[in-house]
Amino acid sequence: MNYQQLWKVLVPKYFDCSFVPIAAARQSVRWERASLGAAIVIGLVGSSSAVSSWALWQEPGFSWVLPTISGLVSVWIIIAGATNVPKRIRELENRRRKFGEFRIKFQNIVEAAIQETVGADDLQRRYVQVRDDFDDAYNELPSDPLITRKFIAQIEHELRTEFRKKGLIK
Repeated sequence: MNYQQLWKVLVPKYFDCSFVPIAAARQSVRWERASLGAAIVIGLVGSSSAVSSWALWQEPGFSWVLPTISGLVSVWIIIAGATNVPKRIRELENRRRKFGEFRIKFQNIVEAAIQETVGADDLQRRYVQVRDDFDDAYNELPSDPLITRKFIAQIEHELRTEFRKKGLIK
């Protein structure tokens, strides 16, 4: 395999491994925001006094407010416990770190291919090893309900822009 052939398979894989650490970092932020929002609502509802709650409940037109909020908070507490946000954030940080290492390995291969400092056959062997390790790790990634098409498209757009600036893609 020559440098051009290697380049055609290397850049898309480098793109993929660049995506995962960025996505993991942004997912952590999303989960932290969801957790903080839940804590604030739970705190507000839980700290309201019995007298003010009773007074609001007795007002015409507002009798539905407290039971609705209390019911939603109860459901939210159950969901928050089931999603185990702190554990999820730790896992995302580990994922970001692990796939960041893959990105560095691919980046080193890309730079060696650009500078042609290492033989194409040796680069191909390195690439195949890193690619296989990356694919194994990628296939073990769990799904996440906070990943949307818009979320993916935004990161992909940013990466394409970055790769164009570096001259890696057209």
